[in-house]
Amino acid sequence: MNSFPTLNKVTLIGYVLQKPQIKFLSNSNALCNFTIGTFDFISINSQTEKKRITDHHTISCWNEFAKEIYKNIDKDQLIYIEGKLKHRKWTSKDGLLHDRAEIFLSSYLLLSENQLTGTIKNGVYSNEQPIQSSKVNGFESTELDNLPF
Repeated sequence: MNSFPTLNKVTLIGYVLQKPQIKFLSNSNALCNFTIGTFDFISINSQTEKKRITDHHTISCWNEFAKEIYKNIDKDQLIYIEGKLKHRKWTSKDGLLHDRAEIFLSSYLLLSENQLTGTIKNGVYSNEQPIQSSKVNGFESTELDNLPF
């Protein structure tokens, strides 16, 4: 097996689609799940007619973090999340095999729409502020955007 480092990081900004649900498990652990929606637009028949497509993302967190999320997050809030993508498989009591992709939450930030300085035009987010250039480890920050990773 390779010993090269890997990265599993998910970053999303979306809307909470339902109030988070919390479960207290038999081993005294708390599990909180909620779903956020992100959207994109696709062209229909022409460049000017767009259809909004929503993707649903299941977010999970545990214990004290789960209790915090349950207490502080409500439906329809705009949220920034970071976490790791995990795929779980299990067999239910009735013998059915289940498979689910979910994001194990590591951090979040509640946002308001007026915090976003850009605008959405024809389904494309644009922040019309000028690019700020700064030195990072000897590179111009604008040069870092062209790196292949």
